[in-house]
Amino acid sequence: MFPHWRDAIWMIAKGMRNNLALFHLDQTVADVYLELLAAKSHWFDEIETPRLLHGDLWPKNVLIDRSNARPQIVGLLDAERGFWGDPMAEWVFLFYEIPDLFWKEYGRSTITPGATFRKLAYRGMYTIQSLLEATRFGWEEPPITHKLIEITREMLNY
Repeated sequence: MFPHWRDAIWMIAKGMRNNLALFHLDQTVADVYLELLAAKSHWFDEIETPRLLHGDLWPKNVLIDRSNARPQIVGLLDAERGFWGDPMAEWVFLFYEIPDLFWKEYGRSTITPGATFRKLAYRGMYTIQSLLEATRFGWEEPPITHKLIEITREMLNY
């Protein structure tokens, strides 16, 4: 357990950076990313009450009953990546277009400079995670480093 959300994020991001070293991958951009996380960690303090997150909430893990006029979520699968934290840290919210109906029921986060920075920070973490998974599983490496550079440049604005 961590006293602050920033501490949890730092531990996760630092661990991913260390994994880059284990796989002998370039850590240069990840180091800049971590410097920005440390310098701007106050933005994570906006999260005072953590929420239970699924961790892998993408369409194939959501069971929907469509037998009635109004579809209803009746179950969730694969919640082993669940954790407590900032709702914006749910990776699917960063990479998928989420319908307004979902946000109406779930509750949309208020857009602040801190929320925008955190969204970029989470995208950076999941970009590093994608590189690690591509390496672990021997997938063709997507242009992930370039994406992390773009995210890091955007983070400089906050």
